Amino acid sequence: MASIIILISAGDIYYHITAYRVPRASDSMGLLALLGEGRANLMSSRLDREDQYLEMALFSRRLISALLDFVRNNTSERLQSSLDDAITSLRYATEPGIGSIAAQRAVFDSYEQLKTLEELFPEKMDRERMLGTLNQLRHPGPEVDRETMRKAAKSAIDFFLKIENRALRNVNRYPEPSVVLAEEACRAT
Repeated sequence: MASIIILISAGDIYYHITAYRVPRASDSMGLLALLGEGRANLMSSRLDREDQYLEMALFSRRLISALLDFVRNNTSERLQSSLDDAITSLRYATEPGIGSIAAQRAVFDSYEQLKTLEELFPEKMDRERMLGTLNQLRHPGPEVDRETMRKAAKSAIDFFLKIENRALRNVNRYPEPSVVLAEEACRAT
Protein backbone atom coordinates (compact mmCIF):
# COMPACT_ATOMS: atom_id res chain seq x y z
CA MET A 1 0.00 0.00 0.00
CA ALA A 2 1.28 3.45 -0.91
CA SER A 3 0.68 6.31 1.46
CA ILE A 4 0.06 9.93 0.65
CA ILE A 5 0.54 12.79 3.08
CA ILE A 6 -1.74 15.70 2.39
CA LEU A 7 -1.32 19.15 3.91
CA ILE A 8 -4.53 21.11 4.31
CA SER A 9 -4.50 24.77 5.28
CA ALA A 10 -7.32 26.34 7.31
CA GLY A 11 -6.40 29.94 8.02
CA ASP A 12 -3.22 30.03 10.08
CA ILE A 13 -3.48 26.36 11.03
CA TYR A 14 -2.04 23.52 8.98
CA TYR A 15 -3.19 19.92 9.25
CA HIS A 16 -1.72 16.85 7.68
CA ILE A 17 -3.55 13.68 6.94
CA THR A 18 -1.95 10.44 5.92
CA ALA A 19 -4.11 8.44 3.57
CA TYR A 20 -3.44 4.93 2.31
CA ARG A 21 -4.40 3.65 -1.06
CA VAL A 22 -7.22 1.20 -0.49
CA PRO A 23 -8.16 -1.22 -3.24
CA ARG A 24 -11.80 -0.68 -4.17
CA ALA A 25 -13.79 -0.36 -7.31
CA SER A 26 -12.34 3.11 -7.55
CA ASP A 27 -9.02 3.90 -5.86
CA SER A 28 -9.96 7.55 -5.50
CA MET A 29 -13.14 6.61 -3.61
CA GLY A 30 -11.08 4.66 -1.09
CA LEU A 31 -8.71 7.58 -0.63
CA LEU A 32 -11.54 10.06 -0.27
CA ALA A 33 -13.24 7.83 2.30
CA LEU A 34 -10.16 8.06 4.49
CA LEU A 35 -9.88 11.80 3.93
CA GLY A 36 -13.49 12.28 4.95
CA GLU A 37 -12.70 11.57 8.60
CA GLY A 38 -9.90 14.12 8.77
CA ARG A 39 -11.99 16.71 6.99
CA ALA A 40 -14.82 16.22 9.48
CA ASN A 41 -12.42 17.00 12.32
CA LEU A 42 -11.23 20.12 10.50
CA MET A 43 -14.83 21.18 9.94
CA SER A 44 -15.65 20.59 13.60
CA SER A 45 -12.80 22.81 14.83
CA ARG A 46 -13.78 25.50 12.31
CA LEU A 47 -17.38 25.41 13.56
CA ASP A 48 -16.22 25.61 17.18
CA ARG A 49 -14.15 28.67 16.32
CA GLU A 50 -17.11 30.25 14.53
CA ASP A 51 -19.33 29.57 17.55
CA GLN A 52 -16.88 31.44 19.80
CA TYR A 53 -16.94 34.48 17.53
CA LEU A 54 -20.73 34.38 17.18
CA GLU A 55 -21.12 34.13 20.95
CA MET A 56 -18.93 37.18 21.33
CA ALA A 57 -20.90 39.13 18.72
CA LEU A 58 -24.26 38.17 20.23
CA PHE A 59 -23.12 39.12 23.73
CA SER A 60 -21.93 42.50 22.45
CA ARG A 61 -25.18 43.05 20.54
CA ARG A 62 -27.31 42.35 23.64
CA LEU A 63 -25.30 44.84 25.67
CA ILE A 64 -25.43 47.44 22.89
CA SER A 65 -29.19 47.00 22.63
CA ALA A 66 -29.64 47.51 26.38
CA LEU A 67 -27.35 50.57 26.29
CA LEU A 68 -29.29 52.04 23.36
CA ASP A 69 -32.55 51.61 25.30
CA PHE A 70 -30.95 53.47 28.18
CA VAL A 71 -29.68 56.31 25.97
CA ARG A 72 -32.90 56.70 23.96
CA ASN A 73 -35.61 55.96 26.50
CA ASN A 74 -33.86 56.20 29.88
CA THR A 75 -34.87 52.60 30.64
CA SER A 76 -32.52 50.34 32.52
CA GLU A 77 -34.56 47.14 32.84
CA ARG A 78 -32.16 45.00 30.80
CA LEU A 79 -29.15 47.18 31.42
CA GLN A 80 -28.22 46.06 34.94
CA SER A 81 -27.91 42.33 34.18
CA SER A 82 -26.14 43.08 30.88
CA LEU A 83 -23.68 45.33 32.70
CA ASP A 84 -23.00 42.67 35.33
CA ASP A 85 -22.13 40.15 32.60
CA ALA A 86 -20.02 42.69 30.70
CA ILE A 87 -18.07 43.72 33.81
CA THR A 88 -17.41 40.10 34.77
CA SER A 89 -16.33 39.14 31.25
CA LEU A 90 -14.13 42.15 30.63
CA ARG A 91 -12.56 41.85 34.09
CA TYR A 92 -11.77 38.20 33.42
CA ALA A 93 -10.15 39.12 30.08
CA THR A 94 -8.20 42.02 31.59
CA GLU A 95 -7.09 40.71 34.98
CA PRO A 96 -5.48 37.26 34.82
CA GLY A 97 -6.04 35.01 37.80
CA ILE A 98 -9.32 36.64 38.73
CA GLY A 99 -10.83 33.40 40.02
CA SER A 100 -12.93 30.46 38.95
CA ILE A 101 -16.34 31.98 39.76
CA ALA A 102 -15.72 34.88 37.38
CA ALA A 103 -14.37 32.44 34.79
CA GLN A 104 -17.63 30.48 34.90
CA ARG A 105 -19.67 33.62 34.19
CA ALA A 106 -17.25 35.19 31.70
CA VAL A 107 -18.24 35.29 28.06
CA PHE A 108 -14.74 36.19 26.90
CA ASP A 109 -13.04 32.97 27.92
CA SER A 110 -11.90 31.20 24.75
CA TYR A 111 -8.60 31.76 23.00
CA GLU A 112 -10.33 33.32 19.99
CA GLN A 113 -12.30 35.76 22.14
CA LEU A 114 -9.34 36.81 24.27
CA LYS A 115 -7.17 37.22 21.18
CA THR A 116 -9.85 39.40 19.55
CA LEU A 117 -9.97 41.67 22.60
CA GLU A 118 -6.18 41.88 22.65
CA GLU A 119 -6.09 42.79 18.95
CA LEU A 120 -8.73 45.50 19.33
CA PHE A 121 -7.49 46.92 22.62
CA PRO A 122 -3.81 45.99 23.02
CA GLU A 123 -3.38 48.47 25.86
CA LYS A 124 -4.64 47.05 29.13
CA MET A 125 -5.44 50.61 30.16
CA ASP A 126 -8.16 50.83 27.46
CA ARG A 127 -9.91 47.77 28.86
CA GLU A 128 -9.50 49.06 32.43
CA ARG A 129 -10.96 52.42 31.40
CA MET A 130 -13.98 50.64 29.94
CA LEU A 131 -14.35 48.65 33.16
CA GLY A 132 -14.52 51.98 34.99
CA THR A 133 -17.15 53.23 32.56
CA LEU A 134 -19.25 50.08 32.96
CA ASN A 135 -18.98 50.31 36.75
CA GLN A 136 -20.05 53.95 36.62
CA LEU A 137 -23.11 52.93 34.59
CA ARG A 138 -23.83 50.06 36.98
CA HIS A 139 -23.45 52.09 40.18
CA PRO A 140 -23.90 55.79 39.40
CA GLY A 141 -23.19 58.11 42.25
CA PRO A 142 -25.73 60.70 43.40
CA GLU A 143 -23.67 63.52 41.85
CA VAL A 144 -23.67 61.98 38.34
CA ASP A 145 -26.10 63.73 36.00
CA ARG A 146 -28.08 62.25 33.11
CA GLU A 147 -25.79 63.68 30.40
CA THR A 148 -22.70 62.12 31.99
CA MET A 149 -24.47 58.76 32.06
CA ARG A 150 -25.46 59.13 28.39
CA LYS A 151 -21.84 59.88 27.42
CA ALA A 152 -20.63 56.85 29.37
CA ALA A 153 -23.26 54.67 27.66
CA LYS A 154 -22.23 55.96 24.23
CA SER A 155 -18.60 55.22 25.02
CA ALA A 156 -19.54 51.65 25.99
CA ILE A 157 -21.59 51.30 22.80
CA ASP A 158 -18.57 52.30 20.70
CA PHE A 159 -16.32 49.87 22.58
CA PHE A 160 -18.64 46.88 22.23
CA LEU A 161 -19.56 47.76 18.65
CA LYS A 162 -15.90 47.34 17.75
CA ILE A 163 -15.94 43.93 19.43
CA GLU A 164 -19.12 42.90 17.65
CA ASN A 165 -17.83 43.98 14.23
CA ARG A 166 -14.48 42.22 14.66
CA ALA A 167 -16.14 39.03 15.92
CA LEU A 168 -18.50 38.96 12.93
CA ARG A 169 -15.60 39.58 10.56
CA ASN A 170 -13.66 36.75 12.17
CA VAL A 171 -16.52 34.29 11.68
CA ASN A 172 -15.73 34.31 7.97
CA ARG A 173 -11.99 34.76 8.39
CA TYR A 174 -11.14 31.08 8.17
CA PRO A 175 -12.33 29.53 4.92
CA GLU A 176 -13.41 25.92 4.68
CA PRO A 177 -10.36 23.69 4.19
CA SER A 178 -9.80 23.00 0.55
CA VAL A 179 -9.90 19.46 -0.76
CA VAL A 180 -8.51 20.40 -4.15
CA LEU A 181 -5.15 19.02 -3.10
CA ALA A 182 -6.81 15.74 -2.11
CA GLU A 183 -8.60 15.50 -5.44
CA GLU A 184 -5.34 16.13 -7.29
CA ALA A 185 -3.62 13.47 -5.21
CA CYS A 186 -6.36 11.00 -6.14
CA ARG A 187 -5.87 11.66 -9.83
CA ALA A 188 -2.12 11.31 -9.51
CA THR A 189 -2.30 7.84 -7.96
